[in-house]
Amino acid sequence: MAARVRIRLRSGSNEVESSALLNSGFETDSPDVAVPVRVARALGLWPPSRMGELITLDTGGEAEAYLFEGPLSLS
Repeated sequence: MAARVRIRLRSGSNEVESSALLNSGFETDSPDVAVPVRVARALGLWPPSRMGELITLDTGGEAEAYLFEGPLSLS
């Protein structure tokens, strides 16, 4: 069963408070945080710069997403 919790995301001097979905059923090799474009924009991560890498995700079908390595902290 998925659970929602309140979180604070920080990237540089930008900070956003939001909710997060836990135990969504997706698995990764390392911890990942997926955010909508409006949150990425508020964190200064959108539009993507050279920091972001366009990747293809296998979600039962293919979906494209930008991957940012390490610029985000979550509390």
